Amino acid sequence: MKTIWTSLLSITAALLLSGVPSYSQNAVIYACLTKSTGQIRIVSVPGQCKSNEALLSWSESGPQGPTGATGAAGPTGAAGTSGASGTNGATGPTGAAGAAGSTGATGAVGPTGAAGATGPTGSGAGATGPTGATGAVGPTGAAGPTGPAGSGANVLFAIVAGGDGSLLGGTATSSTYGGGVYVVTFAVDVSECAGVASPVGGGNTPSVQMGAPDPNQVGVLWSKFDPAVGDFVLSKTSFQLIVACH
Repeated sequence: MKTIWTSLLSITAALLLSGVPSYSQNAVIYACLTKSTGQIRIVSVPGQCKSNEALLSWSESGPQGPTGATGAAGPTGAAGTSGASGTNGATGPTGAAGAAGSTGATGAVGPTGAAGATGPTGSGAGATGPTGATGAVGPTGAAGPTGPAGSGANVLFAIVAGGDGSLLGGTATSSTYGGGVYVVTFAVDVSECAGVASPVGGGNTPSVQMGAPDPNQVGVLWSKFDPAVGDFVLSKTSFQLIVACH
């Protein structure tokens, strides 16, 4: 993830140093760089830079974070009361008795006469009563609480003078120079963030250490090759530092 952020920040730094114009409605900060001395001054519009100055610009804030998750649904309302039971229907009439079979003649015992047909069974059950009315709908449950807002990327930046390491602009709280290392301090923990430092006017690539010496600080060390000694030596360079935290 840090590799991706570093690539994005490298492109951002290149655009800032190339003088691409921006507009005030996008919360853009402008600065003019004196090409011969490396001095930087903050201006309100791009047209205030002189002929011997280069225009710098950068965004003041990161993109808006995504919308927070929807809150949980409220509890279901209570069930309505049951309707009243219908009345029982009237009892139906009893069916007529079947006819008796005839008596056989006296004498030899004749065969037993056939049993008379069974009369129809009366309709004992009455008609079903009407269905009771549906109970009233219970009240709607209260809405659940709104979920927390999503977290977005937070971009911090600082413009540092190459001489004494003083802070010229940005969202950092301070910057210092000592022992060959620039230390830029922010108000938040940046130890898990990604950072890139770009020299004003071009130059060598620095060494950037996040969260050093303290979690809310960034250490930046500049060096250049000295042919006289055949090795790299520390150098003082004005630079712009961009830090992206997720």
